[in-house]
Amino acid sequence: METATTNIPALATLLTPAQWDAALARYEQIQGVERKAKEALERARTAYDQARLEALSAEGQCAAARDELLDSPAPHLRALHWKLTWYLGAAPDGTTFPWSAEDVASVFADAARFASLDERAACDQLGS
Repeated sequence: METATTNIPALATLLTPAQWDAALARYEQIQGVERKAKEALERARTAYDQARLEALSAEGQCAAARDELLDSPAPHLRALHWKLTWYLGAAPDGTTFPWSAEDVASVFADAARFASLDERAACDQLGS
């Protein structure tokens, strides 16, 4: 606030010692709330970072387990069906993903192996 005659800023209202002490106590209380909020935020960030690392680790483990299933020969027709469902399952937009011949080589090998079985062996495979 400026005085009308001098353009010099007016001094703030002079506080009594008790008022100043009360204002300082209020400031320190608010400062403590701010510090606690910042600490809580940092704990939340740390927890989020830890959860994100765990999710990435689980995602990697899931991908490794899936790749092991996809790359290994299907021991029965249910396994071949699972592989086909994985590779030919619809993407979110309703299309299928474009897989390379290398990606689906184990599926073709499984299909060729099961196709070469005689009918009785194929029926046995259906039951297993």
